[in-house]
Amino acid sequence: MKKIAVLLLTALLALVAGAATAEKEKPAALPSAEGAWPELESVRALSDDDIQRIEIATYTEGGAGRFVFTDSAAIAEIHALCCALSLGAETNIGVADDGLTLAFVTAESETALRFEGRYAVVGEKRYETEQLGALKKDLRERIQNEIFASE
Repeated sequence: MKKIAVLLLTALLALVAGAATAEKEKPAALPSAEGAWPELESVRALSDDDIQRIEIATYTEGGAGRFVFTDSAAIAEIHALCCALSLGAETNIGVADDGLTLAFVTAESETALRFEGRYAVVGEKRYETEQLGALKKDLRERIQNEIFASE
């Protein structure tokens, strides 16, 4: 009976020690949007009413495009999609033929978010970006509607 109690106690101590070690060996946390992406924090701090326009610049293999949204409903929707973005892991992948820049223009300032492919460009670093697909889909639809409306 004593042997079973000693074995159980030893197993329990091993589990506790393993859990403590695992806690210490967690991989480094991914950068938070708050600390690593100050432009996004500036965009999040804006109210929809403060944004006069959102300027969209795109570049692909087919060329460059520039679009400006001044409609308050479009501004609010694009702003909300940008506020939902978050950074993932840092990457060293650069994309030369799929760029997107969104500039949020107010009476006092302009703040830009830059992307290459599916990565946010923050300073000289690139990060995987959560929720970017939804933003890009929305912008594609808006831009196509703008182009068709102008024809």
